[in-house]
Amino acid sequence: MSIRRRKGYTMKYIKHNTVGGPIDISSIACGTVDIGGKVGKKESFAILDHFVEQGGNLIDTAKVYASWYVGDRPLSEEMIGYWMNVRGNRNDIVISTKGAHQLISDMDTPRVSAQYILQDIDESLFALGTDYIDIYWLHRDDDTKPVSEIMPALNKAIKAGKLLSIGASNWTPARMDEANAFCANNGLQGFSGMQILWSAAQYVDMLNFDDDLVQITPDIYQWCTQRGMLMFAYASQARGVFRKAPAAGGLANLNETYRRYFTNERIDAQIAYAYELAVKYDTTPSAVLLAYITSQGLPSVALAGFSRLAQAKDSLHDPDVMLTAEERARLGWLESAL
Repeated sequence: MSIRRRKGYTMKYIKHNTVGGPIDISSIACGTVDIGGKVGKKESFAILDHFVEQGGNLIDTAKVYASWYVGDRPLSEEMIGYWMNVRGNRNDIVISTKGAHQLISDMDTPRVSAQYILQDIDESLFALGTDYIDIYWLHRDDDTKPVSEIMPALNKAIKAGKLLSIGASNWTPARMDEANAFCANNGLQGFSGMQILWSAAQYVDMLNFDDDLVQITPDIYQWCTQRGMLMFAYASQARGVFRKAPAAGGLANLNETYRRYFTNERIDAQIAYAYELAVKYDTTPSAVLLAYITSQGLPSVALAGFSRLAQAKDSLHDPDVMLTAEERARLGWLESAL
């Protein structure tokens, strides 16, 4: 891990290997699920500009993001592409996007196939206004599809110069091992990263009650460590519960959704400790939650989604906070099981 200084701020950076050589990626990624959808142009530009001003260069999106607003149209990718074109900064930005998710208009039809993967890649390139994607993720898995169909399709796009590296979101380690073994045996590029549900707070019930999501476990953490797998932690700020619960007087006073996510004995103590750490490091609890991920002993990126500029400013108040192992263990839930 390296530290890059930009405009007076510091941001932790990670080396990520691609087919074109190693690139530096910021250890905090700007999540864009609402960019271009409920977040309009002015606020979207303000959020993206602030992220870059704070030293970030990694923007994470997906073909499906904000597509629920206008007929499966990739509004998030389109807004990011528009912003990069206006700012003229494509070469300074690391684009991470995802495909092969079901269409919002047809959630019952899986799309993890060679045909849909290649179609989604081309559509994402068009929406983003670019001819290459730095990190491309399969957004979902379909274990009825053999890796012998999936991985050659991704490598066809790599060979064409459209993708620089590939990863899997919500895949199990077993399937990723199977895919990478196939690639090793056939001279193909394998997965180098995993996107996974991971925050200091443990989800007792799955996010959005979606059984297709994969949450971090001690075994997965060890697996990633052993393989040097880049980890992208989505929902890294636990859906705002560290901010919402104190404002409501405790988790018990939040709505049923939050009580289903986090009905465990530790959450109130974890929230209190996040505020204690925020005072210690003269920052915000939101920044502490990102630091929980970015201070890990393996290459890890905290995905932080913003729908308002104020959220971005709060989360990126101090992007170079480093928590000790003891602080991470007290703040998080995973460490006690490692």
